Amino acid sequence: MRPEDSVTDIYEPTLAIAHQFGKEIWDTEVGWGPFGSFPTQQDEAAFTARTMILQAAEGINVIVWFAWDDRGPWVHISFVGPDFQTPTPAAIAFNQVQAWLANSSISCSNTPDGTWQCPVVAPSGAPKYIVWNVHGTTKFAVPATWQ
Repeated sequence: MRPEDSVTDIYEPTLAIAHQFGKEIWDTEVGWGPFGSFPTQQDEAAFTARTMILQAAEGINVIVWFAWDDRGPWVHISFVGPDFQTPTPAAIAFNQVQAWLANSSISCSNTPDGTWQCPVVAPSGAPKYIVWNVHGTTKFAVPATWQ
């Protein structure tokens, strides 16, 4: 399952129930990834980043990555190399996205062609934008309101 598929399948129904009772949602076991392995470490990094971005945009209050060093049959994203010290591209993505989102507000929307747009407003009020397309490389016209 792609992170984008989780938005309507998992996050929105769960958040609706939690908000009905004034509760927060903590995801303490994110990071399982799809069954099988990713073709490249860059694919692992992209999955990590998109998961964190979409969970934050949906209002997940706390995101805890399940394991940074797991090499078992179920987890296929490792944040450390074989030496259990060197950060992988997924760990670098985790760190970068965490820096982008810390104390910021974020919302996301998507278009029928699979393009996701996520404006991020930093504590300083300066807007930043995260954009990707689930199908790969595509053209994207920067909205005039973003300039």
